[in-house]
Amino acid sequence: MVAELTGCLIPTPLTQKPGVDDSRPNILPGLCAPPFDTTIVHSDGDNFSFTVVAADVDLGDSLIARLFANPTGAATYTLFPPLDAPLLPSSVDDPTQRSVTFGPLDYCGVFRPTVHPMSVKVVVSDRPFPSDNTIDDLNFVDSIVWSLSCN
Repeated sequence: MVAELTGCLIPTPLTQKPGVDDSRPNILPGLCAPPFDTTIVHSDGDNFSFTVVAADVDLGDSLIARLFANPTGAATYTLFPPLDAPLLPSSVDDPTQRSVTFGPLDYCGVFRPTVHPMSVKVVVSDRPFPSDNTIDDLNFVDSIVWSLSCN
């Protein structure tokens, strides 16, 4: 007995590229620390942290964050280590939530700001950052800025 089958084979790519269905991460300001609604005040020698919590409904995405500061009031921010800090699961009840903590560190001593308050910015992405730190596609990042006064 011989069976004859017909059909259509549609090739698919081996690696899936991000598409329009890929959601960007969203920083959850109410879960971040310190709070964003006031200027953070610290002195040289104070060790403190910045914690960012973000959600991404695409559970297969790896979220990474970078910390930038603008201690001089210039038009551009300066990148500070660690580079590409991973956000890790932070809620048993909500698998979309992930967090990262920068520090504790004496950020006033590290940044040596010449303007008060200065801006500290964290950018969260669900794809690798370009080597020159420019972000061409803002559809796949979210960011938040703290005001930091060092005295």
